[in-house]
Amino acid sequence: MLDSLQVKKGQQTTTSHNNQQQQQFYPRIENLTDIKFTEEELKLLNNGLEYSIEKPLTTYFTSLAVETERAIKLLDTKLQNEYRNKAAKKLKEIFNASNHHNIPQAEQLRIAEQLKSKLVKQNAILVQADNGKTVIINSDKYSKKVHTFLEAKNFLVLPKDPTGEYQKFIRKTIQQCKLIIDKHEIKYLMQKKPSPPKLKAQLKLHESNIPIRPVINNMKAPTYNIAKRLDRILNEHLTLNNHYTVANSTNLAIDLTNLKIKENHKLVTYNIRDLYDNIPIEETLATMESTLLKNNNTPKTRQIITLTKLVLSQNYFTFQNKIYQTKKGVPLGSPISSTIAEIFLQHFVDKHIKQLSDMKNIIFYKRYADDILIIYDTQRIQPNRINTYINQIHKDIEFNHTYENNECAVPFMDILIIRKQSNLEIDIFRKPTTTDTTINFFSNHHIEHKFAAFRYDITRMHSLPLKPERKQKEWILIQQIAQNNNFPEELLQHLNYQIQHKENKQEERNKGNKSKTWTTFTYYSPIVTEITNLFEPTNVGISFTITNTLQHLTKSKIIKNTQEQDKSGIYKLTCKTCRKSYIGQTSRSIKQRCQEHFSDIKHNVPKSAFAKHIQNNNHECGTLNDTMTVLKHIKETTLLIPYEQLYTKLYHDNEQLIQEQRVNKHVCKDNPIYQLIHDLHIMSLPPD
Repeated sequence: MLDSLQVKKGQQTTTSHNNQQQQQFYPRIENLTDIKFTEEELKLLNNGLEYSIEKPLTTYFTSLAVETERAIKLLDTKLQNEYRNKAAKKLKEIFNASNHHNIPQAEQLRIAEQLKSKLVKQNAILVQADNGKTVIINSDKYSKKVHTFLEAKNFLVLPKDPTGEYQKFIRKTIQQCKLIIDKHEIKYLMQKKPSPPKLKAQLKLHESNIPIRPVINNMKAPTYNIAKRLDRILNEHLTLNNHYTVANSTNLAIDLTNLKIKENHKLVTYNIRDLYDNIPIEETLATMESTLLKNNNTPKTRQIITLTKLVLSQNYFTFQNKIYQTKKGVPLGSPISSTIAEIFLQHFVDKHIKQLSDMKNIIFYKRYADDILIIYDTQRIQPNRINTYINQIHKDIEFNHTYENNECAVPFMDILIIRKQSNLEIDIFRKPTTTDTTINFFSNHHIEHKFAAFRYDITRMHSLPLKPERKQKEWILIQQIAQNNNFPEELLQHLNYQIQHKENKQEERNKGNKSKTWTTFTYYSPIVTEITNLFEPTNVGISFTITNTLQHLTKSKIIKNTQEQDKSGIYKLTCKTCRKSYIGQTSRSIKQRCQEHFSDIKHNVPKSAFAKHIQNNNHECGTLNDTMTVLKHIKETTLLIPYEQLYTKLYHDNEQLIQEQRVNKHVCKDNPIYQLIHDLHIMSLPPD
């Protein structure tokens, strides 16, 4: 019951410290340098790298307005003007509010800048450990650790970036896969500006010499979109046997507590070492092909295999301007890798361990990804025999075991399984290196982001079959974590009540969300919700992304060789004769797009308004460098048209726009949101 779990204000800390089984959390900060930090700097660092600080309204007002316009474009066209007027009115109210920025945030920004200067001066960086801890480390030392990892893995260094060639091969291949990829899908599956996946490293502080855990971001990789589509195709056409797999720890815990065991039964868990690096691709593809042929025709199966080979072959990444390629395994961070791993595990692991079960040597076997739980009969088999057996399953796969501790318990997933005389009991497991860092309540995050960790912990506490005393211990611990992250006790109690009485209606919200068209707003400050709340009665769903985190604020700027004109974004072309401008946007290289304008003029092909202007008026366009100006670099393609319209509107109102573009529908002369930006004079135009 809720009342039995409540700890009165003022008693919480005392109760937690007096509890002998209370979790001892790892310190949040590890300083591997000689840098001395002030008390205020350490206090800010203690909030974690994801701690976000609000900036002044004037620094993001235009971005908020443009993101609002992007959301409005998703509405029914009949509703768009109504919502533009509502949004413009609300934006004006926000801007006219007296307090655009408060003192605490300004002070934190000052401290963050102070931290950044200190780190840059000492050639140090902030990185995250694999347990969530903030680590201060010398940049050269960090690089050395990554290179030690790369050398140990014997990765191949490529002489040049293969991304361009990969992109061409992808287009050619998917055009040949007509049975599984519709021709209208191709343009959406191709990355517009692909780049090599980037490797970052998390430090394993609990291991000797502090090695790294590689984290690879595949989202800009040439195959990323195709891998997502292929993953759906595989799950539609493959029939995987999930008899031994665990969906979540709650279902497993319920099964375990209902299991009757004997004194001669014991627990052991296994983890597969570096599974993704060691999956044998050719053998797994052969298994996949034979499984597909059971329910699909040969041509379709061949196309699925061809596309899978393509995705798996582009297993490369970049670190510090070098390109590395792996010799085996599946790509880390690719949407398809977990499915490929599951195919391998079911065929090569599950079926072999099943033989132990059929021989009555083990009474229970479950697997969650590369983690395995076994309950074995000591009268029929000893653990060393199990170890020998499973490590002979495949020459490339190594299993590491964990036996019961002195209290007859083993951790598995996020639970601790405790063996009693005739049954199993469950407790919640946290690694000894776990920190108590969550999103701080004072961080500039949306409230649902702040709730997320506690929603998970409280839901788990109520879902698992815990004994009352363990549930009570967990609730005290959750309250301690909340208190350590400045989370108000009354909000935590309310969240607990909602979850316990199923009043959060999450399932109903999820059902409604399926019919929504989604867009993203940057959570610049809490005032953003004054805009996003306007869309609650519509079919537009809102998700939030954060900016201005401590990680971002303290990072030194990396000087890249890429010029602004080689990026995507908004540009202007200025007529040399009349000095009027044309505004354009592109998701490709701005320079490349402008060269196409010049080619049209040269070959007398007036495709664009600028080419028409030069040709119809017999004007001069000058050289590319004299004519082209980059107005704004934009990564998100969905923001290109709103920003193009905004700049076009501003140049139109300043009478600096060529006549040929004035009649264009993209001018949006009557857009009240753009008019507000013009009236407030918060966006200056670059001089000719």
